[in-house]
Amino acid sequence: MKFTDKEDLNKTLTIIHACQVNALIEFSFNLPSDFYNLTNPNNIKGLSIKQYVDKDFKIQLTLQNKAELIKILAENFEEGEICHYTFYSADLKIGKGFDHCEINFLDPVYFVFTKDHYSNLINDDIKFVKLEQ
Repeated sequence: MKFTDKEDLNKTLTIIHACQVNALIEFSFNLPSDFYNLTNPNNIKGLSIKQYVDKDFKIQLTLQNKAELIKILAENFEEGEICHYTFYSADLKIGKGFDHCEINFLDPVYFVFTKDHYSNLINDDIKFVKLEQ
């Protein structure tokens, strides 16, 4: 399973794909501050995800929009632009990852991995644990 040729971005997209519930995703972006200005018509990256972000710039992932969101992120973001993530479901922290998905803590109730998911993260640390709130 390959969403993009960009290795680190592909790892992030793999985590999104493995999420089995509607969730909010908080990303740490390595982008200039004007990325968050969604009124700037030249802000191609920001505008590409505008329909999915809430007032706190968390991305609203649903089971219905997952495939489209993965495609938009794959097409509009470059390697290294997303480096950390936190997933929330119903105000519970269900997933957290650091350093371009090299270190991941995922609640197994909400994330299901196939052999293909594991192959995208073969050299990364994945711990299935219930996260402290």
